[in-house]
Amino acid sequence: MNPRREHLLRSVRLPTWVQNAVFYQIFVDRFGRGESCNLPLHYETVNLEPWDAQPTRTGYKGGDLRGIIEKLSYLGDLGITALCLTPIFAASSNHRYTVQDFFRIDPLLGDEGVFRDLLAAAHHNGIRVILDGVFNHVGRGFYQFADVVENGAASPWANWFRVQGWPISPYNKSRPANYACWYGHRELPELNHANPDVREHLMQVAERWTEFGIDGWRLDAADCISATGFWEEFRSRVRAINPEAYLVAEVVHKAERLLDGSRFDAVTNYPFYTATLRFVGGSRLRREYLRSWKSTSRISAEMYGARARHLFGLYPMEVCLAQMNFLENHDTARLMTMLGDDRDLFIIAHLLMFASPGVPCLYYGSEIGLSGGRDPLCRGSFRAESHWDRELLLAVRNIVRLRRASSALRVGDYTVLMARGDTLVFSRQCKSEAVVVALNVGSTPVRVGANISDSIARQLGDGASVVFGSGCVRHSEKSLILEIPSKSGLVYGLSSLSDSITHNTATRIGSHPSERLR
Repeated sequence: MNPRREHLLRSVRLPTWVQNAVFYQIFVDRFGRGESCNLPLHYETVNLEPWDAQPTRTGYKGGDLRGIIEKLSYLGDLGITALCLTPIFAASSNHRYTVQDFFRIDPLLGDEGVFRDLLAAAHHNGIRVILDGVFNHVGRGFYQFADVVENGAASPWANWFRVQGWPISPYNKSRPANYACWYGHRELPELNHANPDVREHLMQVAERWTEFGIDGWRLDAADCISATGFWEEFRSRVRAINPEAYLVAEVVHKAERLLDGSRFDAVTNYPFYTATLRFVGGSRLRREYLRSWKSTSRISAEMYGARARHLFGLYPMEVCLAQMNFLENHDTARLMTMLGDDRDLFIIAHLLMFASPGVPCLYYGSEIGLSGGRDPLCRGSFRAESHWDRELLLAVRNIVRLRRASSALRVGDYTVLMARGDTLVFSRQCKSEAVVVALNVGSTPVRVGANISDSIARQLGDGASVVFGSGCVRHSEKSLILEIPSKSGLVYGLSSLSDSITHNTATRIGSHPSERLR
């Protein structure tokens, strides 16, 4: 190990629970309306869109925190162990990235009592909860910004923002905004993080909700905050309250400089996302949803294998295992839509994510067949049970359970065994177990060979079989011969892993926790 990587490994202190986690990202307004809601507002008096109508940029569906509580047994059955919620603080939008008050739960979602109930119920069911911390920018309704709008340069809060001229124009698009705003969106004024009062305000926000009982933060637009020492102080103050708090930064590029142990535990793994979709989807990807990608061409298994080796070699393996992998989120088109509604490729993509180093994160509703293009269509409402794709749900649930049952898939080393054309074969190996994962994203069956090490051969022994997927594997000393159908994947490991797989239909959302499948 080179000195830089050795220093990095010594300096990083990762939460012990993260490497074994399975995350589920919830867009709170669209996941579920609580049946036993005690909001200060009444749904019959609130202007809400019909739940099943096509989502819009400005409309509200009325999903709330109580709706999440009532689906915890469903999430437990799916195998979820951690939730990542989109912002829940008082804001002026359905996505709530336009924060008005960091210290108040949005009244459409509930109140502190409901949030406390959610944390207690989730923790009781073995599910952790992290919040979306939007600390780069706020909304135009943020108290201090509203005062600046009213009083201009005379406002006591004028230095909370980076004003470039007076008067500022937060609404009249025919005039310059005259203040820094996130990517030019004047509804998202950026905070001045060089101001010690701004800095202390945000630190107190982080401390308040960490003390309240959350398990970490997803830090929105984290690389947009470059104030010296800000993230170092943030980490120090959060970890002083909860040494096991997970800090994952939203960053759209490789992030070696951010993962030195002084700021974040992980980043949202966009390089993994783009490489996986370009390999699995290839020429089938819907090009109209790839406008922001530098390159949209298909990559072969050889190219994907090389990128995977590079990506998983950027950091010590302990750090790689904490990175947040995903296939879709609230800012991207839905995976099913990206793949042209190809369910086979959808399952392959999920198998690849759950079998790769890093923490997998499902996007709500993906497992039951939700589709949709870019915002706002990727933010549709969670379907009623009668409209679930149950075969898809069963496949995703089995992939989740397989990962949770396999220590190799969670924490094992990663080695590419064979990569050619449409076929990728790799191993995951730890001290107690080894598995081999094979994927064929092409339209024709393949028969390929792969060499394995002595240690993998010993760990597989004579008791290995195909424990997930379809295909055939013949094991001979240090080599494998694999026959893989078109657009298919398999996992080859000790037969005991198949005990984690179920062929039963999914349990109902409303089932009692004691009825959950183990």
